[in-house]
Amino acid sequence: MKLGISFNVFDGIDILEKSIENIRPCTDHINIVYQNMSNHLFPAEPQWEEKIFSLNVNSTILYQPQFESFIVGHNVTPKQCHQNETNKRNIGKQKAKECGCTHFLSMDVDEFYKVEEVEKCKKIIEENKYDATACCIQEYVYKPTYRKVELESFFVSFIHDINLNFEMEGNFFVYVDPTRRPRDAQNPFLFDSNQIVLHHMTNVRKDKNSLLKKYRNSSAYINFKKIIIDMANASEIFSPDETIKIVDNEFNIHIN
Repeated sequence: MKLGISFNVFDGIDILEKSIENIRPCTDHINIVYQNMSNHLFPAEPQWEEKIFSLNVNSTILYQPQFESFIVGHNVTPKQCHQNETNKRNIGKQKAKECGCTHFLSMDVDEFYKVEEVEKCKKIIEENKYDATACCIQEYVYKPTYRKVELESFFVSFIHDINLNFEMEGNFFVYVDPTRRPRDAQNPFLFDSNQIVLHHMTNVRKDKNSLLKKYRNSSAYINFKKIIIDMANASEIFSPDETIKIVDNEFNIHIN
């Protein structure tokens, strides 16, 4: 197996470098597909591209979001956002294919895997000729040491054959992010949580302003746009309860 990984990027630069560093031992190629204008038409921060190009990856590709017409941010539909995210993932996959990769993994900036688990799963995929896989998701809340006790009820698309394209309207054998559905898999497999999980630092950011940017540029922004300030403020008063387990900072994430 020659594994290519592409990071789908707009915000979250404060955690992206650590995610790249974490997954690098597992891969033969890493690229970044990034935007300097969000799917809701908000511009990126100054010096954004300078930071992106300073990261140690094989290639970096600028993507310009596509819309049927130029519209103000609050009128952009989730479907339009999802299509742009799907486009970016396919661009990253195609670049990995051009570089000779046989398999592919699409990642976001705040996603982490345990290297030893990835390596074991790569062998299982090769031995069984699985052409698409998925795994469970373990969420973290505000800090890399605040881990949810329960796994999520949905899954994430994991390693798949380089020749399968992502299609937003496509079917997948388990419920995953609509922008990460490899189409036409003939031999898919769901890994058990004791084999591998995705560690998702979903709202682990350096400060409240970083969280505001994440929420504002989310493809699901339309669903919570009236409460994003409250959502960001919650990070400053959050106290772990019985739904959270305090764990070691296993991925050595320090972003403050």
